[in-house]
Amino acid sequence: LFARGLRAPDHPRLRARAAWIAGGYALIATGWIYLSDGFIAWLGLEPALIVRWSVFKGVAFVSVTALLLLLVLWSAFRAIETGYAALRARTVRLRANETRLDTILRSASDAVVAIDERHRIVLFNAAAERLFLCPEAEALGAPVSRFLPEDFTLSESPLHRLEGLRADGTRIQIEAACSSMHDGEAVLFTLILRDISARLAQEAESDRLRRLYAALSQINQAIVWSRTRDELFQKVCDALVANGVFRMCWVGWHEEATHRLLPVASAGDSDG
Repeated sequence: LFARGLRAPDHPRLRARAAWIAGGYALIATGWIYLSDGFIAWLGLEPALIVRWSVFKGVAFVSVTALLLLLVLWSAFRAIETGYAALRARTVRLRANETRLDTILRSASDAVVAIDERHRIVLFNAAAERLFLCPEAEALGAPVSRFLPEDFTLSESPLHRLEGLRADGTRIQIEAACSSMHDGEAVLFTLILRDISARLAQEAESDRLRRLYAALSQINQAIVWSRTRDELFQKVCDALVANGVFRMCWVGWHEEATHRLLPVASAGDSDG
Protein backbone atom coordinates (compact mmCIF):
# COMPACT_ATOMS: atom_id res chain seq x y z
CA LEU A 1 0.00 0.00 0.00
CA PHE A 2 2.86 2.39 0.76
CA ALA A 3 4.50 1.50 -2.57
CA ARG A 4 1.29 2.23 -4.45
CA GLY A 5 0.81 5.50 -2.62
CA LEU A 6 -2.53 4.34 -1.23
CA ARG A 7 -3.97 4.94 2.16
CA ALA A 8 -3.47 2.03 4.56
CA PRO A 9 -6.68 0.44 5.91
CA ASP A 10 -7.64 1.28 9.43
CA HIS A 11 -7.03 -1.21 12.26
CA PRO A 12 -10.65 -2.48 12.62
CA ARG A 13 -10.70 -3.53 8.95
CA LEU A 14 -7.36 -5.33 9.32
CA ARG A 15 -8.57 -7.18 12.41
CA ALA A 16 -11.81 -8.16 10.66
CA ARG A 17 -9.87 -9.46 7.66
CA ALA A 18 -7.59 -11.51 9.93
CA ALA A 19 -10.64 -12.96 11.69
CA TRP A 20 -12.18 -13.96 8.33
CA ILE A 21 -8.95 -15.66 7.23
CA ALA A 22 -8.58 -17.55 10.50
CA GLY A 23 -12.23 -18.56 10.49
CA GLY A 24 -12.08 -19.70 6.88
CA TYR A 25 -8.96 -21.75 7.57
CA ALA A 26 -10.65 -23.40 10.57
CA LEU A 27 -13.74 -24.29 8.51
CA ILE A 28 -11.69 -25.69 5.62
CA ALA A 29 -9.48 -27.72 7.96
CA THR A 30 -12.49 -29.10 9.86
CA GLY A 31 -14.29 -29.96 6.64
CA TRP A 32 -11.20 -31.65 5.22
CA ILE A 33 -10.71 -33.79 8.32
CA TYR A 34 -14.37 -34.74 8.57
CA LEU A 35 -14.92 -35.48 4.87
CA SER A 36 -11.60 -37.29 4.35
CA ASP A 37 -12.17 -39.53 7.37
CA GLY A 38 -15.69 -40.32 6.14
CA PHE A 39 -14.40 -41.06 2.65
CA ILE A 40 -11.75 -43.46 4.00
CA ALA A 41 -14.31 -45.19 6.18
CA TRP A 42 -16.66 -45.45 3.18
CA LEU A 43 -13.96 -47.28 1.22
CA GLY A 44 -14.08 -50.13 3.76
CA LEU A 45 -10.31 -50.57 3.93
CA GLU A 46 -8.42 -52.62 6.45
CA PRO A 47 -7.37 -50.86 9.67
CA ALA A 48 -3.70 -50.77 8.62
CA LEU A 49 -4.60 -49.11 5.30
CA ILE A 50 -6.91 -46.70 7.08
CA VAL A 51 -4.04 -45.60 9.32
CA ARG A 52 -1.71 -45.27 6.33
CA TRP A 53 -4.24 -43.24 4.31
CA SER A 54 -4.87 -41.02 7.34
CA VAL A 55 -1.16 -40.30 7.54
CA PHE A 56 -1.04 -39.56 3.79
CA LYS A 57 -3.99 -37.16 3.94
CA GLY A 58 -2.49 -35.43 6.96
CA VAL A 59 0.86 -34.98 5.20
CA ALA A 60 -0.94 -33.78 2.06
CA PHE A 61 -2.97 -31.25 4.07
CA VAL A 62 0.13 -29.97 5.86
CA SER A 63 2.04 -29.72 2.57
CA VAL A 64 -0.70 -27.79 0.82
CA THR A 65 -1.26 -25.43 3.73
CA ALA A 66 2.50 -24.91 4.14
CA LEU A 67 2.78 -24.06 0.45
CA LEU A 68 -0.12 -21.63 0.69
CA LEU A 69 1.38 -20.10 3.86
CA LEU A 70 4.74 -19.74 2.09
CA LEU A 71 3.11 -17.91 -0.82
CA VAL A 72 1.19 -15.64 1.54
CA LEU A 73 4.34 -14.86 3.54
CA TRP A 74 6.33 -14.18 0.38
CA SER A 75 3.68 -11.78 -0.83
CA ALA A 76 3.36 -10.14 2.59
CA PHE A 77 7.11 -9.73 3.08
CA ARG A 78 7.52 -8.40 -0.45
CA ALA A 79 4.82 -5.82 0.23
CA ILE A 80 6.43 -4.97 3.57
CA GLU A 81 9.89 -4.59 2.00
CA THR A 82 8.51 -2.46 -0.81
CA GLY A 83 6.54 -0.32 1.62
CA TYR A 84 9.54 0.02 3.94
CA ALA A 85 11.78 1.06 1.05
CA ALA A 86 9.23 3.64 -0.08
CA LEU A 87 8.78 4.89 3.48
CA ARG A 88 12.55 5.10 3.97
CA ALA A 89 12.95 7.03 0.72
CA ARG A 90 10.14 9.37 1.77
CA THR A 91 11.79 9.84 5.17
CA VAL A 92 15.12 10.68 3.51
CA ARG A 93 13.41 13.24 1.26
CA LEU A 94 11.55 14.69 4.23
CA ARG A 95 14.76 15.05 6.23
CA ALA A 96 16.48 16.65 3.24
CA ASN A 97 13.58 19.10 2.87
CA GLU A 98 13.68 19.86 6.60
CA THR A 99 17.43 20.49 6.42
CA ARG A 100 16.96 22.72 3.36
CA LEU A 101 14.11 24.61 5.05
CA ASP A 102 16.15 25.03 8.23
CA THR A 103 19.06 26.39 6.19
CA ILE A 104 16.75 28.84 4.40
CA LEU A 105 15.19 30.01 7.65
CA ARG A 106 18.54 30.47 9.35
CA SER A 107 20.01 32.41 6.42
CA ALA A 108 16.90 34.58 5.90
CA SER A 109 17.47 38.28 6.47
CA ASP A 110 13.94 38.78 7.83
CA ALA A 111 12.84 37.43 11.19
CA VAL A 112 10.50 34.42 10.93
CA VAL A 113 8.38 33.54 13.96
CA ALA A 114 5.76 30.77 14.01
CA ILE A 115 3.00 30.82 16.63
CA ASP A 116 0.46 28.18 17.64
CA GLU A 117 -3.20 28.70 18.56
CA ARG A 118 -2.24 29.52 22.16
CA HIS A 119 -0.04 32.36 20.87
CA ARG A 120 3.08 30.44 21.94
CA ILE A 121 6.25 30.65 19.85
CA VAL A 122 7.16 27.37 18.13
CA LEU A 123 9.76 28.67 15.64
CA PHE A 124 12.31 31.44 16.08
CA ASN A 125 14.97 31.79 13.38
CA ALA A 126 18.42 33.38 13.62
CA ALA A 127 17.20 36.72 12.24
CA ALA A 128 14.55 36.82 14.99
CA GLU A 129 17.32 36.23 17.54
CA ARG A 130 19.20 39.25 16.17
CA LEU A 131 16.06 41.36 15.94
CA PHE A 132 14.86 40.82 19.51
CA LEU A 133 18.30 40.11 21.08
CA CYS A 134 16.94 36.84 22.47
CA PRO A 135 18.28 33.28 21.95
CA GLU A 136 16.01 30.72 20.32
CA ALA A 137 16.03 28.39 23.35
CA GLU A 138 14.66 31.18 25.52
CA ALA A 139 12.02 32.32 23.01
CA LEU A 140 10.51 28.90 22.19
CA GLY A 141 7.37 28.31 24.23
CA ALA A 142 7.15 31.95 25.32
CA PRO A 143 4.04 34.03 24.51
CA VAL A 144 4.39 36.26 21.48
CA SER A 145 3.26 39.20 23.63
CA ARG A 146 6.76 39.15 25.10
CA PHE A 147 8.01 40.74 21.88
CA LEU A 148 4.88 42.20 20.23
CA PRO A 149 1.96 44.29 21.54
CA GLU A 150 -0.74 42.29 23.35
CA ASP A 151 -3.46 43.79 21.13
CA PHE A 152 -1.77 42.54 17.95
CA THR A 153 -4.26 40.40 16.01
CA LEU A 154 -3.00 37.19 14.41
CA SER A 155 -4.79 37.12 11.07
CA GLU A 156 -3.88 37.05 7.42
CA SER A 157 -3.59 40.68 6.42
CA PRO A 158 -1.31 43.14 4.63
CA LEU A 159 1.72 44.65 6.30
CA HIS A 160 1.36 45.99 9.84
CA ARG A 161 3.46 48.67 11.46
CA LEU A 162 3.84 48.06 15.15
CA GLU A 163 6.23 48.55 18.04
CA GLY A 164 8.33 45.58 19.16
CA LEU A 165 10.09 45.00 22.47
CA ARG A 166 13.59 43.59 22.64
CA ALA A 167 14.91 41.41 25.44
CA ASP A 168 16.94 44.34 26.82
CA GLY A 169 13.83 46.51 27.07
CA THR A 170 14.47 48.73 24.05
CA ARG A 171 11.60 49.35 21.64
CA ILE A 172 11.86 49.09 17.87
CA GLN A 173 9.58 49.82 14.96
CA ILE A 174 8.61 46.65 13.09
CA GLU A 175 6.86 45.86 9.83
CA ALA A 176 4.99 42.54 10.11
CA ALA A 177 3.23 40.26 7.62
CA CYS A 178 1.08 37.41 8.96
CA SER A 179 -0.10 34.21 7.29
CA SER A 180 -1.73 31.02 8.59
CA MET A 181 -1.54 27.34 7.75
CA HIS A 182 -3.40 24.24 8.95
CA ASP A 183 -1.33 21.41 10.43
CA GLY A 184 -3.99 18.74 10.78
CA GLU A 185 -6.53 20.18 13.21
CA ALA A 186 -4.14 22.82 14.55
CA VAL A 187 -3.57 26.26 13.03
CA LEU A 188 -0.10 27.81 12.88
CA PHE A 189 0.54 31.49 12.25
CA THR A 190 3.75 32.64 10.58
CA LEU A 191 5.05 36.16 11.09
CA ILE A 192 7.63 37.77 8.79
CA LEU A 193 9.13 40.66 10.76
CA ARG A 194 11.47 43.43 9.65
CA ASP A 195 13.11 46.20 11.64
CA ILE A 196 12.15 49.49 9.96
CA SER A 197 13.51 51.84 12.62
CA ALA A 198 16.38 52.99 10.39
CA ARG A 199 14.07 53.38 7.40
CA LEU A 200 11.58 55.44 9.40
CA ALA A 201 14.42 57.62 10.69
CA GLN A 202 15.62 58.17 7.12
CA GLU A 203 12.09 59.00 6.00
CA ALA A 204 11.69 61.45 8.88
CA GLU A 205 15.04 63.08 8.05
CA SER A 206 14.13 63.29 4.36
CA ASP A 207 10.78 64.86 5.25
CA ARG A 208 12.48 67.34 7.60
CA LEU A 209 14.96 68.39 4.91
CA ARG A 210 12.20 68.66 2.33
CA ARG A 211 10.20 70.99 4.57
CA LEU A 212 13.28 73.02 5.44
CA TYR A 213 14.02 73.51 1.74
CA ALA A 214 10.40 74.56 1.22
CA ALA A 215 10.75 77.05 4.07
CA LEU A 216 14.04 78.31 2.61
CA SER A 217 12.34 78.87 -0.74
CA GLN A 218 9.64 80.97 0.92
CA ILE A 219 12.28 82.92 2.86
CA ASN A 220 14.12 83.69 -0.36
CA GLN A 221 10.88 84.96 -1.87
CA ALA A 222 10.23 87.05 1.26
CA ILE A 223 13.68 88.64 0.95
CA VAL A 224 12.86 89.67 -2.62
CA TRP A 225 9.28 90.88 -2.13
CA SER A 226 9.16 92.21 1.44
CA ARG A 227 8.98 96.01 1.58
CA THR A 228 10.01 96.53 5.21
CA ARG A 229 12.28 94.91 7.74
CA ASP A 230 9.43 93.94 10.08
CA GLU A 231 7.47 92.35 7.22
CA LEU A 232 10.55 90.32 6.24
CA PHE A 233 11.16 89.08 9.80
CA GLN A 234 7.52 88.07 10.21
CA LYS A 235 7.46 86.16 6.92
CA VAL A 236 10.65 84.33 7.93
CA CYS A 237 9.07 83.24 11.23
CA ASP A 238 5.83 82.20 9.53
CA ALA A 239 7.66 80.16 6.89
CA LEU A 240 9.80 78.28 9.43
CA VAL A 241 6.76 77.37 11.57
CA ALA A 242 4.43 76.51 8.68
CA ASN A 243 6.93 74.59 6.52
CA GLY A 244 10.09 74.06 8.56
CA VAL A 245 8.61 71.76 11.25
CA PHE A 246 9.48 74.23 14.04
CA ARG A 247 7.04 74.63 16.92
CA MET A 248 8.03 78.26 17.45
CA CYS A 249 10.29 80.82 15.78
CA TRP A 250 11.21 84.36 16.76
CA VAL A 251 13.63 87.05 15.57
CA GLY A 252 15.50 89.17 18.11
CA TRP A 253 16.91 92.63 17.35
CA HIS A 254 20.00 93.69 19.25
CA GLU A 255 19.44 96.85 21.33
CA GLU A 256 22.74 98.69 21.68
CA ALA A 257 21.80 100.65 24.77
CA THR A 258 20.80 97.63 26.89
CA HIS A 259 22.69 94.89 24.96
CA ARG A 260 19.52 92.83 24.93
CA LEU A 261 17.77 90.91 22.14
CA LEU A 262 14.29 92.31 21.74
CA PRO A 263 11.70 90.12 19.89
CA VAL A 264 10.55 91.97 16.82
CA ALA A 265 8.70 89.05 15.12
CA SER A 266 7.46 85.61 16.18
CA ALA A 267 5.26 82.71 15.08
CA GLY A 268 3.93 79.61 16.75
CA ASP A 269 3.97 81.14 20.25
CA SER A 270 0.54 80.39 21.67
CA ASP A 271 1.46 80.82 25.36
CA GLY A 272 2.91 84.33 25.26
